Amino acid sequence: MHYFTINTEHDEHIGFLVMLPDDGGEQDAPHGQFAIKLTENSNYLPFQAALTKWANNTELCWAIEGDFVQLYDENGENIGTIRQQNLKIGGKNFILNDLTGVM
Repeated sequence: MHYFTINTEHDEHIGFLVMLPDDGGEQDAPHGQFAIKLTENSNYLPFQAALTKWANNTELCWAIEGDFVQLYDENGENIGTIRQQNLKIGGKNFILNDLTGVM
């Protein structure tokens, strides 16, 4: 399981991204599910708007492809990517901070 904070490009914390592997817990799994949880701070609503649809969805999936991670909705449609610590989703760019070693 991997935990990340989701931040704007101006380093404003707006939520969390959690990635779970499909195979029961292997860290190097090639695919799995993910979830987005947004903070309740109304100051960041314009930034959070791009993520709201996905935060309310419980059937989101990810898969490693080359040097990035593809993100998919419940219909298998590509909704975004993660490359290094950059999240692109909903037409917006966000910065991820890895919390996996911190927790």
